Formats: sequence, structure tokens, C-alpha cells
Amino acid sequence: MIDEALVSKETGAEETIHFHLCGYGHLDLSAHDNCFSDNMIDYALPAEEIARAMESVPQL
Repeated sequence: MIDEALVSKETGAEETIHFHLCGYGHLDLSAHDNCFSDNMIDYALPAEEIARAMESVPQL
């Protein structure tokens, strides 16, 4: 994955590299499969939920 990112950086190619890691430290292979089989659900998180979540992020 890092090699692919470096190749894209060197060539200037615009690519999306998917990497899914769940909270247990395991690859989320079902999400990876859904992504590449065009089964991902395009969900827009409401701004209110984003604002509420951001309240718990420490300000640096």
C-alpha cells in the first residue's frame, strides 16, 4: 500500500487507496469487499452529528 502511494506521488497520478482498520486492529475486509464491488452506501453524516462529535476532540 505504501509502495502504491509512493508510485502515485512520483507519477502525479490521482488515485484513491482504500485502507479499512476497525477498532480491534483488524482489517475490515467486508468493507473493502463492499467498496470494490460497488456496494458501499453513500451516507452523508448530518452536520449536527459532526458538530456534536467534534465537541469531544481536544483542541491543540
